Amino acid sequence: MREKLIEDMIKEVYGPRYGAEEEMDEEENVLKEYITGILIPSSYVGHSNDPDSESHDTVTDGTEDNDSDDDKAVPISSELNAKLRIKSAGISFNVPEGEASFRICITWGRYHKKDKMWKRTPYQFLSQIEINDTGKFISIYKGDDGHIDLYMRKVSPGNHINSIIAIVINNLNIESDANNNKLTAASIFQLSIRVNRLDKKISVSLPTENNSEDLLNFLYRNKSARARGFMCSAVWKDIEYPESIQNFIWPDGLYFYGQNSATYEEFKAPDFRTDFIPLYADPSPELNWDKKYEEEPVLSAYKLSEMWDIEQINRYLNPLVRAYKKWVDENRKIADNINTGLTSELISRQETFIRRVEDGINALKINSDVRLAFCFSMRVLWLQYKWRNGTDNFKLRPFQLAFLLINIDPLNDSKSSYRDALDLLWIPTGGGKTEAYLSVMAFDMALRRIKGIRSGETGGGTAVITRYTLRLLTIQQFARTMKMVTAAEYLRVMKSGNFTGWRPEKCELKNDFLYGSIRFSAGIWVGGSMSPNSLDDAIKALTGKDEQNLGDPAQVIRCPACGSWLSIPPAGLPPGNNTLYFVFNYRGTTEELYNIIQNIDTKVDNSINIISKSIINSNHNSNYFTLKMSVHSTIKLKPQIVDYVWDMISDKNTCMKIASFRASRSGYFGLQKEVRRKKSRNGEPTYYDFEIYCTNPSCALNNNVFHIEGVPPINTGENILPDKYMEKKTEIEAFKEHSRIPVPAYTVDEQIYRKCPTILISTVDKIARLAFEPAASSIFGNIRYYNKYYGYYFNEHQFDNSPKSVMSSSIKIDRPFAPPELIVQDELHLLTGALGSMFGLYESVIEGLIEVNGDGTKPRYIASTATIKDADNQIKQLFNRGVSIFPPYGMDISDNFFSRRIENSLIWNEENPGRIYMGIYSPGMGPLTPLIRIWAQLLKTRNNNYNDKNLKYYQTIVGYFNAIRELGGGTSIYREDILERLDTITNHEGAFDPNNTIELSSRINSTDIPPMLDELEKGIEKSPEDNPDAIFTTSMFGTGVDISHLSLMIVNGQPKTTSQYIQATGRTGRSHGGLVVTFLHAGKPRDLSHYEMFTTYHSRTYTEVEPPSVLPFAEGTLSRVLGPVMVSFLRNLYDSHVDWYKKDGGCEVIKEQAVNDIEIFKNIMVTRCKSITGIDISERINRTENIWKDVAEQIQKKNGKLSFVEYPPYTGELHKNVVLGDPAHKHNHNLYVVYQNAPQSLREVEETIRFEVI
Repeated sequence: MREKLIEDMIKEVYGPRYGAEEEMDEEENVLKEYITGILIPSSYVGHSNDPDSESHDTVTDGTEDNDSDDDKAVPISSELNAKLRIKSAGISFNVPEGEASFRICITWGRYHKKDKMWKRTPYQFLSQIEINDTGKFISIYKGDDGHIDLYMRKVSPGNHINSIIAIVINNLNIESDANNNKLTAASIFQLSIRVNRLDKKISVSLPTENNSEDLLNFLYRNKSARARGFMCSAVWKDIEYPESIQNFIWPDGLYFYGQNSATYEEFKAPDFRTDFIPLYADPSPELNWDKKYEEEPVLSAYKLSEMWDIEQINRYLNPLVRAYKKWVDENRKIADNINTGLTSELISRQETFIRRVEDGINALKINSDVRLAFCFSMRVLWLQYKWRNGTDNFKLRPFQLAFLLINIDPLNDSKSSYRDALDLLWIPTGGGKTEAYLSVMAFDMALRRIKGIRSGETGGGTAVITRYTLRLLTIQQFARTMKMVTAAEYLRVMKSGNFTGWRPEKCELKNDFLYGSIRFSAGIWVGGSMSPNSLDDAIKALTGKDEQNLGDPAQVIRCPACGSWLSIPPAGLPPGNNTLYFVFNYRGTTEELYNIIQNIDTKVDNSINIISKSIINSNHNSNYFTLKMSVHSTIKLKPQIVDYVWDMISDKNTCMKIASFRASRSGYFGLQKEVRRKKSRNGEPTYYDFEIYCTNPSCALNNNVFHIEGVPPINTGENILPDKYMEKKTEIEAFKEHSRIPVPAYTVDEQIYRKCPTILISTVDKIARLAFEPAASSIFGNIRYYNKYYGYYFNEHQFDNSPKSVMSSSIKIDRPFAPPELIVQDELHLLTGALGSMFGLYESVIEGLIEVNGDGTKPRYIASTATIKDADNQIKQLFNRGVSIFPPYGMDISDNFFSRRIENSLIWNEENPGRIYMGIYSPGMGPLTPLIRIWAQLLKTRNNNYNDKNLKYYQTIVGYFNAIRELGGGTSIYREDILERLDTITNHEGAFDPNNTIELSSRINSTDIPPMLDELEKGIEKSPEDNPDAIFTTSMFGTGVDISHLSLMIVNGQPKTTSQYIQATGRTGRSHGGLVVTFLHAGKPRDLSHYEMFTTYHSRTYTEVEPPSVLPFAEGTLSRVLGPVMVSFLRNLYDSHVDWYKKDGGCEVIKEQAVNDIEIFKNIMVTRCKSITGIDISERINRTENIWKDVAEQIQKKNGKLSFVEYPPYTGELHKNVVLGDPAHKHNHNLYVVYQNAPQSLREVEETIRFEVI
């Protein structure tokens, strides 16, 4: 079906649609029907006010998914005039010096009006031509109406190379005021220039612009550029299309020469040719085990989880080592025949890698703690896969196993030399890098617990920090990480024989709680617009009383184990059948309850029906039950509707009371046993926190489990667990003690600071909050106390306003938690520009706090990227580390052992995952008309092939836009112009639903995105009409969307960066061959360049990536955030000499002891900056410090106070002197501000413009 999409598109926008001698009705304006591949006469100047012209301007906004290129149509020449068609087109290529004779074939078509029809006449020129240095004009057509010329020239740039240029120019006659009919008759259509060399002994490449990237150029040496187009694209023999496509892209060749003629065979796949609709096949690489190495390592996650004795370790893992060493030996043979020192460097990297693998395997053999953590990580992956897919046959890809093995030594040994380098994971989008991350994270958090307990501690606290750049990706990865963490928590308390805690069958350990009694958990640390920062605001949102829309804490929408709904997202559940579970309290008899349930009205309204309902009494305390209700709706089931349905039931039966916050938050249960809290005035309970439980009684979390969680022992005589913590009692009255495993998620900032989640998932911009939130120091292990209600905290005066009865439930902790050992940075390539520079400075604080709080131990870094160009410099600037790219390169970019390019004979096969890129450039048509035509044609072809078995892959078109504004315009065009065009060309007026679309952008509520993506994932199982026709999206689509069956995309304009292009288009064609139609905007030099070098660009995309610009120690960055960075460090420092945590503690800076803390900060920053740049910034830090001290001294003389922060009120004025200023402080000149406009998010690159009514 993909080939049919390609054929129909080429015929629609390029032509001819009906063969070489086609006829078209006069009402079909040929000049507008075909939108590319048309050459108008060179003397035509056009009309100054063309009524059909369209604006090319773009407007950008400040959202995170705005990547609009602000290039305007630049009138450099007539060829770049977006309002005019082109007048010439051609090709250039290089040949060895002395070669000057070529066989050339040129074909084209012209249209003449006859009997109210446009009749096409094909033309051809076939000749052998000798070219000289001065160039020559050859008339390939001459008549009374003018002539068409071929200009050819040979240029000698040096290096024994000749550059050959061949350009066709339309010199047909035309009147200056000619109408469209005359212009059509004088234009050339479907031009094709085809050139064969007579001497083909030596091929010569075009020069590349990436000479500084010697290693990349070496790796891509077999993917060199052979030709480029002029106002068109170029194709050469090595990348020629398969014969099935050749047969319909050159109808004039078939017309003149016949399919089996020698001339047609000579020129259907020539050495070089032009193409106005270029195609490039980019298949997904082969990531499975290479069968040429017969002995395969064990990749079954289940078998690896049971691997225990030495013999098994050798048998399961050594085949990987032996095969890789054979591959390295093969590379040495290749290197012997290549005269470059780069091969030695590549071999050295490969040898280092396999040593690291062997070190990991040896650690498994000699260290039972490491072995248990490895087995645990494999079991976790296996279990979460089983929950998600319903099967237990999960197998790792070889690179995933290898990635875990190389991380064993640096995670186990804090002094490992491998810890000094960042492992950069570079696997094609969709290759499975998330599973590679998860295995390393599961290993680290298990090993931390095992080693902690063995050393007499708990191993609690935050073990892993993961950071993402965009909101959509953070939400997606939180959901995926929650599955892993929930599986880990399940295994932590799982019964293994007579003991608590999973272990391999052959494991000889005979004690309980191998992984401790503290819950494995995950927290999401994001902006307040997504989830509230405080528990008070969170509870208001959960109870439906949030009037200020301060975010939604119900970020866990579905159960990580069984997928049941825990919360109804604002956009609602999809139409159709949905099963809901409600836990409730009922004080009557069971018989009465069953009668009530049976008598519930099944018809809610005309669009909603209750199709089944039943009562389940499993693992509940007395008077508590679960109502299972299946609902069918023809509309989206929104939270208000679900709450209404429950109210409808409970209003008739006042003895029934929902146990959760409300029906639409059925998995969220309030904790209300804090003694200082009283009931509100209306008699409703007040809550101090909440827990999340799956309400499906059949869920694995609620069956055959005995959940125990430990907390520091507040009272003597409690049930003390092996790690010396005491058993925490369940605070949810509805469930029997130990009978259910809570969903271990924390979605509110306060929860994160008080609960210290095992894994912290955050956005990179959240790091700026460290200056404002000293409570965040708990992330780095900075805790000293535990309170039954408040959790962990470090400042004994933090809750001085609380009643004594509350604070009596506190205990001092002997030792703080260890700081995080592992930091995972995803989408590294997005950390660039102002965001990357500021992040790099704040990262100095993160590592500094970990190092200081962890007795000098540095964190382990791993990262992933869409590109590796200049990655070593970027990583040095951001993390002050070297880089180890995984997998190490081979001798060619097409093979690194773990990832291999498939055979050439298969790259165009639709059944193989990957993409075919199609380029469309339409000068003279504006930006809208071509977009309408492209969309309409794809929709038409899709509908015409309704019974094709592969339709499910192409049913939904992904429309990618570079900015929110462009997306908004695109959706409007779709609903009006595109569907109108579709109605016209299909003769089915009104047959298409304009609302059957989805938007994925920053405008969508964060809690709506996960269920939306879930429904899209299920699309492969649905009938075509139950899938959306289109998805409108922005750069957010390129980070975090994993819907493998989506295989059709339209890219509206070349994205601003190549990395964005790689990421966005890489989300399609993951399970089936995809098609990406890239519409390049006429008049933009950058888009034209990509079009003329289309095949070269797509064959070498990773060499074309723009190098990242990151300068954390540049003066601009230091001026902007050095002050807030210093505040971040001091307020989160463990065992500080002064009380930086105080809200009004700004004057602590002038205390004598403060210099000790500041000196620690200064040493960290100066050492880091010298290592990165060689520059000493001591004086720069001193100036920043003195600014603070000067203000503090002035305030102290006036007996005033200096607060760290004062947030602008919704009404009224600011009253406090502050260290961290807000833009609003600038308007009050009576207040002191130390650091103006301190960012609360790293997205705040520029100050917000505020309007004030006076």
